[in-house]
Amino acid sequence: MECGAALEVPSRGRRPRYCSRSCQAKAYRARVAAGATVTRAATADPERSLTVDAIVQAAIDVADAEGAGALSMRRIAAELGAGTMSLYRYVPGKEELLVLMVEEVIARQSARTPELTGWRERMTAVARNDWELYQKYPWVLPFVTSPRTVLLQNMSEEVEWSLASFEGFDLTPVEKFQLVMTVTNYTSGVGLLMANDREQRLNSGVELADWWEGPGREIASEVVVSERHPQLSALMAAQPGIADFDQAFEFGLARVLDGIELLLDGR
Repeated sequence: MECGAALEVPSRGRRPRYCSRSCQAKAYRARVAAGATVTRAATADPERSLTVDAIVQAAIDVADAEGAGALSMRRIAAELGAGTMSLYRYVPGKEELLVLMVEEVIARQSARTPELTGWRERMTAVARNDWELYQKYPWVLPFVTSPRTVLLQNMSEEVEWSLASFEGFDLTPVEKFQLVMTVTNYTSGVGLLMANDREQRLNSGVELADWWEGPGREIASEVVVSERHPQLSALMAAQPGIADFDQAFEFGLARVLDGIELLLDGR
């Protein structure tokens, strides 16, 4: 007896431990409050427990494979072989889970390298680190590109290191931040192009180069007329669309840094 109430003992079968469902639920909540772990459903590995880390990793796996649009507490629970409501004992909701996901993937890689001291070296490392992050986890882009993004612990360390790149120049704190934003906004802008193409590729199964050689070129040919658009016509003949996101990113990054260098020469 778990609650002290008298129990009816059946003539056959297992002896009951609870007098009612409410009594069973009360005992269960007491065990959770005491720190008991909640194991996965019988269909999952019984050796593994449902934890915040396990939930976050499952959510990352779903977002990586199916895109951010597939994220839901129900979908993540299915990935873990657990009941949907059981997740809420560890994570209040989807928005809070997304914060934990972003914090986790940012923690996995960092641009902060002690031997990088020059501002251009540092900002190149920051941009390339962000670019790699967006390639691995494109679903982070809507979070990091929001002007109301919560400044996470790992993110704050990266921003502090980036701002220190411009130490020694005659710049205000706001100007330093604006220079960092110039580089990171450029990177996230190209990252959004890449992420959108990835989403469309997942939905259609068609690679970007194949799309440009087929429907893309056909649509463009209806709009671009050589007599009216000689520059666009030359571009379409040479290379329609973005053939290589990495090459486009590196070319633009160098130009952004060149512009910052002109500014800093006078400071």
